[in-house]
Amino acid sequence: MWGNVGYIKYFLYLCGVNSINNYKLIINKGQQAQFTIHNVQFTKGNKNMYGLGILGDKIEAFTKRVVKATKYIKDQKEYSLADQFFRSGTSIGANCSEAVSAVSKADFANKLSIALKEANETCHWIEVTYTAELINEETYKSIKADAIEICKILTTIIKNTRINIENEKRNL
Repeated sequence: MWGNVGYIKYFLYLCGVNSINNYKLIINKGQQAQFTIHNVQFTKGNKNMYGLGILGDKIEAFTKRVVKATKYIKDQKEYSLADQFFRSGTSIGANCSEAVSAVSKADFANKLSIALKEANETCHWIEVTYTAELINEETYKSIKADAIEICKILTTIIKNTRINIENEKRNL
């Protein structure tokens, strides 16, 4: 963990947590921290596989759309393109999941930066599938808008995290 309850609260805030009613931080003799949270309230949805609140909900829905689109593209015998689209589209959530276990704010920002790169690559594959006429215009516009929204959210979180890191360095 980051060694400071404030960092953990900040991370939870970025993930859409409204409030933490009860928390407990235990530091063992070996300096391993155990952080237990009870009664967490999210702004939207409190159960998603990424532990990222609203962002996690959006990534989960987007990942499902990528999987469905990939199946459709494979049905059209475009296996290589489908595989690239699938890999980049599903790795966004995987990298965000890694960010949840980050050991520092810098590590958190780096993991989300990788997720952002994958989201940008997914935008590329969405373009390719559309120009190759493998998805229709309605699907293209919708899934592209979702990908761009995820990119914007990730960019904002990364930027704010890095600003906070710099502010903390100045305050030392």
